[in-house]
Amino acid sequence: VYRDIDALSLMGIPVYGDSGPGGGYSLLGEYRGNLDGLRDGELRAFFMLTISGPLSDLGSGTPMKDLILKVRTSNPERSRSHEEFIRKRLHLDSNAWFSKGTGQSELETLRLAVWNDRYISFRYRRHGKTSRRKCAPYSLVAKSGRWYTICETERGNLRVFRVSRMENVEALDGFFERSDSFDPVEFWSSWVRSYEKLLSNYPVTLEVSPDILPELPFILGEQTWQALKSSTKTPDGWTRLDYTFERFEEARGRIMSLGGHVRVLEPVTLAESIREQARAIVARYDESSP
Repeated sequence: VYRDIDALSLMGIPVYGDSGPGGGYSLLGEYRGNLDGLRDGELRAFFMLTISGPLSDLGSGTPMKDLILKVRTSNPERSRSHEEFIRKRLHLDSNAWFSKGTGQSELETLRLAVWNDRYISFRYRRHGKTSRRKCAPYSLVAKSGRWYTICETERGNLRVFRVSRMENVEALDGFFERSDSFDPVEFWSSWVRSYEKLLSNYPVTLEVSPDILPELPFILGEQTWQALKSSTKTPDGWTRLDYTFERFEEARGRIMSLGGHVRVLEPVTLAESIREQARAIVARYDESSP
């Protein structure tokens, strides 16, 4: 305690002590803190928290506004300059492209259930089917503009549910006890690795025209950059590379969207399927020609 009191005094904070019964240490009644102890970088880091993002979906807006107001009041001129510095130089849009967002009421119900360790029930849509679920929501996770919840099911297994697929979320009367060994960061990292490995199971070998090659990463995704590192050039100037899609249907659709700028070498079944689709398209247009 004495060491802490000495440290506060060295910082210029007016602390005084009273001896005897009922005594102790106190701050002067009129003392108000300021931001003089914060460096410029620290203030700018703080105002980065004010940028809208996933946390604002969880209802943190009002408490954050109150906190910002306290910081601004402590040193208005200095706070204003750093807040304006960040506002003009940084914007965070955490929503995925063409995203309609997550139902705010469902997410708020989930947040309260996670905060208070309450069981929930909900209807879950997947692969065109809907089922009723009950679980213990351990954590909420935001990834690539989407919200997920990590739940312990009635069977005692940990599952991940996408919030946008959850309907009629209700907090139940019962409370659950979360496992002390549960670590959301560790679990999520492991789950993501397993999920990506499960989905990435349709490898193809392509030859890509030089005309479309610069645009390929923006069409197929960031994974293309890694594939291009191990690609080779063909005698006619095209680029041969290996790429892994999630499934057959996705590979066929994405490759067909590239038209004549890509050739499929492997697997042969994919190449043949694209030929059949191309013939069907030509035949359809031939039928409708005047």
